[in-house]
Parts: sequence; structure tokens; C-alpha cells
Amino acid sequence: AEQATEPRQLGSHLKRANRADEAEQATEPCQLGRRLKRAAAAGEGSASTAGEAAAAEADEKEEEAKRPAMGKTRPKGPSLAAQRAAVVPFARAAARGVTKLVLRAEPNHALVSCSSFRTLQWGASSHRDALLVGAPTLLAHVRSLCPEAAPSEANGQAVAAEAQTAAVPPSFALSNELVAEHIDEWLALPFSIERVEPRADHVFVCAERNAQILPGSEMFHRIYVDEGVAPKQIPRALYERDCGARKERERREHEQIKALGECAPLGVRLRVNRTKSDGDCFFNSVCKAFGGGEHFPTRDEKMWHAANLGAPVPHPQEPLTVVELRRVCAESYTEGMWEIGQAMRAASVSGSAQWTFVADTLAETRERIRTPGSDAGDVAYWADESAVAAVQRYLHVRLLIYNPHAADAHRAQCLGDLKACADMPLRYILLRYTHNSTKLQHYELYSLGGTTVFERASLPDGVVSAFASRVSF
Repeated sequence: AEQATEPRQLGSHLKRANRADEAEQATEPCQLGRRLKRAAAAGEGSASTAGEAAAAEADEKEEEAKRPAMGKTRPKGPSLAAQRAAVVPFARAAARGVTKLVLRAEPNHALVSCSSFRTLQWGASSHRDALLVGAPTLLAHVRSLCPEAAPSEANGQAVAAEAQTAAVPPSFALSNELVAEHIDEWLALPFSIERVEPRADHVFVCAERNAQILPGSEMFHRIYVDEGVAPKQIPRALYERDCGARKERERREHEQIKALGECAPLGVRLRVNRTKSDGDCFFNSVCKAFGGGEHFPTRDEKMWHAANLGAPVPHPQEPLTVVELRRVCAESYTEGMWEIGQAMRAASVSGSAQWTFVADTLAETRERIRTPGSDAGDVAYWADESAVAAVQRYLHVRLLIYNPHAADAHRAQCLGDLKACADMPLRYILLRYTHNSTKLQHYELYSLGGTTVFERASLPDGVVSAFASRVSF
């Protein structure tokens, strides 16, 4: 009855053929031709069905002829598990000046990452992967010296732990020539670091701050690698006494910061006069200091004439300008400074903007220094040590530069030397300086109760104390 000539007959045959063919789907490359063949066999009385089956079979063969590689298994390399199994784990000794490889997990030693200084597990996947990726040449060298310690990558058969331990020596030294030839791989090896405990009633501490360092911590490993010995030890009673004193000092500093702000180490609250970050912040800060009408600049006549081609010196009450200060700095930029700038520009890292103002000629470099930062673009000259020194000589003022975010020893800075003048007493200007790791530095002006230019007698005692080691008052 199923061999009738109804149009839906072929669909019924294909459904049954599909159910019968489910077990063979994983091995046959093409399903449609096989289903049509079975449908044709089930419906021999239908000439049209047989014709369609034959046509489908011919199409299938044509497609197979076009793709001769279909269904063929490509040769595979060793799996990741096989590669890991073939690794002979090793590390480098942490002793300084010793080029020795450690091939066994030493008792009372820790395996430590060379990058994070965290503890690793000997022979674990992370250890083996670090050797596969970071030191393939040294890994092959070790494998050639201990061929029986690891299986080949082809078969991936594991070696028993006892057999592997017996097959490798505890350690062996590498020649200095081999290490020098593969220094990148040597530096990528993990360390084997001895586990050291402090003496009784002692603690490990950081030498700078006496902060406690726990045995086996990342800081412990870092100091051990850098110095070749365990961190400094002090008695626990002394450490606890230092902790109490440090907490009390931090409490007092916190109260000072609440009362005096970022200038708490100077013992006085200073007001910050903001400037734009346009490349002229240093020059603008100095101009603002003399812009209040209380103090007037005293210009060095010789430096003025050199920078302005003999033009008459302005009246003392005439305000300073950014262009005036930049001209003085440009004229003070010597050929020796330019040659140093050339060398620094050539050696500067990619992306550093510190030396982009240095041109191929001294004249062009000076012209860039004269140009305001907002007009110079990418080749703008941002004030450096030479600019600070030139402005100090030109105006006969001492610039006290304070960085509130720096470490205690580097907050107060003074640059350049000034000659004493009997008829011209030295004055002082306080500048706020901040910067990051690139050229993005910024100067702003400090003031105290409206005062921006100080005589020696009017300087706060805290400021004098902070800068006493940098300059003679």
C-alpha cells in the first residue's frame, strides 16, 4: 500500500530511512544521498523516486570529488598534557652570583615565581607551563642531560614520581657562557628559595619602616632575591614599641592634615593659586606672584638686554609677562644644554614628550622656548631646571618648590645657585609642583594671607625648617 503513486510517498520513505540510518550517521560523510537510496529501494515501483535517488547519488560523488580531503584525519602533534608530562621540572637557585639549576623539590624550600614572587607548587601545571613558554632552550638542555627522567612528547606516557626523582641529579651548574647566551630564559625561571623562620621572639621587618614581613610572603621572597639573604630581624618587643610610636605619629599627622591641609608638613596652611595646564604654568605662577601690587620685580638688566636686543628695561612697576620670561630662558639655553638635549631626545623612550622641544639646531630650539606653550603644540617647552635657574637669576628670587605628594625626603626642592647682592636682598616665592611619570608636570603658586613674595623675616618657620637642608637662608 505504501508503493502507491501519491506525491507524499517519497516523504514517508525518507522518514523511515532516516530512522534506520541513525546508527550510521557518525561514519558517513553525506546523509542526503543515503536517505534517498533507501527511499528508492523502498519504492522500486516508482520510476520518479529511483531517478531522484540516482541523481542525488551522482551529486554526492561530484561533491566528494571536489573535496578529496574531506573526512580524512590530519596528523596531530602531541597534546598539551603530553608536553607537560615531558617536562623535567627545575628552578634556579636564589643565591646571588650562582648559575645553578635545581632539579628536585628541595626540603624546606619554596618554589617562587620570578614575576609575582608568589609561591608555586613544584611540578604543577603552572610550573611546567612557565618552563615550556619561558625557557624552551634550557628545558631542552635539561632534558638532553636527563633523558630517562621524562617521557617523549609523542607517546605522552608518564614516568613514576619515584623513577623520575631517581633519574635526575639534585642540581647542576650552568656555564656563564650558556646563561649569557640565553639570559632572557634564565631570568624567566622561577626561584628555589629557602624557607627561613625568624629567631625566637624576633620578627622580620622592612629596613626602611620597620614594618613586619611574614615568612614566605611575596615581600619576603622579593627581598631574599634582591639581597640574597632573609630580611632584617629585630626583637618583637622593639617592633611593638615602634608600632605604637608610629601609630601615635600617624594620628598627629592626620590631625595636622585636617587642620592645615596638604601643607601640614610645613606647619602652615597655604592657599593654592591655580594656573592652567597649558605649558606656561610655571611662568604664569611667577607672574602671578608679582601681580598683586604689593611687590614689584627687580629685573637683571644684562639678561634683559641679551634677551631683548638692547631694548630699554621696563619700569619696575610694569608687570611681568610669560613672553618676557620665556625670552630670558631661551637666551640662557646654551649650546651645551642643546647638545645634552639632543642626546636625551635620541635616547628617550617612545611616547616621552620631555625632549620634543629640542630641534635640529640651537636657533630653532631657542625659538621653541620663546613660543608660548598654547601656540607651540607638541613641541612646547615646559619649564625644566634650566628655566628655574634662569628665572631666579633674572628676578633675584629664590623659588622654593614644594611637592605635597612626594615622599618626605623629596617634598622640598631648590634648584640653581644665586649670588648674594648687598644692595638687593633676596626674596622668596613658594611654588606648588606636581607631576607624573611622563612630562605632565604642573606648577601653581602658594600664598599666605595674600602674600606671594616673602622676605626672609616673613617666611613661616615651618617652611624654613623644611627647606633648611636644601638652601641656606
